[in-house]
Amino acid sequence: MKSYLAFPFKSLSGKHGKLVYCCDEDGNIMWVREFVMPEITDHNHYMGDVSKNIAVYKTHLNPEYIDDLKDYTDRYNLSHTHKCRPPSYASLLMKMMFKLKKDGYPVDLTTVTPEVVVDMDLPIRTVSEAVDNGLLPMIPRYEDLTHWIVE
Repeated sequence: MKSYLAFPFKSLSGKHGKLVYCCDEDGNIMWVREFVMPEITDHNHYMGDVSKNIAVYKTHLNPEYIDDLKDYTDRYNLSHTHKCRPPSYASLLMKMMFKLKKDGYPVDLTTVTPEVVVDMDLPIRTVSEAVDNGLLPMIPRYEDLTHWIVE
């Protein structure tokens, strides 16, 4: 199959039939490969369970804590340049939760709730506490983001 690109497009990517079109980050090189269905593993199921729980977890957060996360995200996006789309508050929340687990805190991400965070005295009760403990990147004026995770 011969393909070409129209003027405004730098590259082509996606699937068509049994072929997958790929390109590098700059869009200078493009290649085609055959689509192979990946195997579903236990890790896929674990990630799905964590994602479902974090979605429920977000609904039980204090609205002022969510506002602090959104404010933090806005400040973070203003102080950093991003090659692609800047992160949302939900993606930074997910990053914070996985960093908490990676740093050795005894938390089960498939069952965690905001009440468990307070009961276990985890360092994400406020956004400023998460920044102080290195679970979120440092930004200017983070100290005023002090609303608690539960009301």
